[in-house]
Formats: sequence, structure tokens, C-alpha cells
Amino acid sequence: MDIEIREATLRDLSYVCANAIELDKEEILAAGPRTLTECAVLTHYFLTTVGGFGRVVWVDGNPEFCFGFNRQSELMPWLFSAWAWGTEKKALCMPEISRWARAEIIGLFDEWGVKRIEARASAHHYDAHRWLEWMNFKRECELPEWGRDGMNFVQYAWLRSDHVFGPYGNVVRKGKSNGRTFSSSAAAPATADD
Repeated sequence: MDIEIREATLRDLSYVCANAIELDKEEILAAGPRTLTECAVLTHYFLTTVGGFGRVVWVDGNPEFCFGFNRQSELMPWLFSAWAWGTEKKALCMPEISRWARAEIIGLFDEWGVKRIEARASAHHYDAHRWLEWMNFKRECELPEWGRDGMNFVQYAWLRSDHVFGPYGNVVRKGKSNGRTFSSSAAAPATADD
């Protein structure tokens, strides 16, 4: 199986959006776009005008999962929104996304001046919640009736100030648990000084 991560293009975003799993489609349409095509076009437009970065994971020659981060406003260039959707093959993409994220993501965030990233997911899209938590987003609040037709959402956030580099280049999430610092990486536990 051949898996690679490429920069997002309008064609790839459109393909993945049109072929996304039903939960992703439902969430996309509840969050504002009137059609899946409009979602792909708006996402690409904001990537190229307001700023941000998007990636598409290809599996055996087909785009199967896309994710990225867009600036929310030119007036607040440090504030970004996260987005992601995928096809039935998205589970195959997660190991490669994990490797890519550990190697690249903090550098990209720093290059763009990211201080805060917000992500919203439908309240019943538990796979999205798990993925956001794996990416070290913290659940902040419930958003009752935030989506179209009164769909409930939850909001997550990632803060740059919560993350530092640990041993071996691993990203360490700062936090306290019973007075001890903990790490998001099992390979490199954080010390109290991290």
C-alpha cells in the first residue's frame, strides 16, 4: 500500500469531500456550507487568500483524507480553525498523519505564528473527538444548536503555549496531573522542567 501526504488542491479537497463518510458529510453541511462542493471551494479559497495550510493523504493513488488549518481572520492572524474529513479509507491514513504531525506540525504552526486553533465537531461524531484529543486539542465547551437545523456541536482548542519540544524532537504537552508534568508522547516522558 502506497501512502503519501501532499499539499491540498481544490481537486483533491472536492474529491474527498464528495466521497467523505456520512458523519463527516453531515457535520460539514451542519457547519455552514450549503453543498459539499461549496465546502471544498470555500476551504481552498480561505487557504489561498486568508492563509493557512491544508494537506491531503493519498492511498494507492487516490485522495482519501484531508485536514488543515485556516486563519480565522486577517485581524487576528494568530487564531486558526482546524478542519478534516475523509473517506471510508481514512483509518489507513492515521499512521502516516501521526508520523507527519510529529515531524512537521509544530514547525508549521510556528512559521504561521499560530497561538490558538479552534475546532468544532458535531456532538455525536466521537471519532472526530478522539482525533482532536489525539492531536492534543482540549475540549472547551458544548455549543447547543450551533449547527444548521439545531445540531449540537462541541468546541476544542489547541494552544501553542501548552506545547514544547521534548527529548528526541517529540512534542510534549505541558500540563499537571497530581503535581507532575505529563507528556503526550509515551516514547519521551516529560520531566518537571519541561
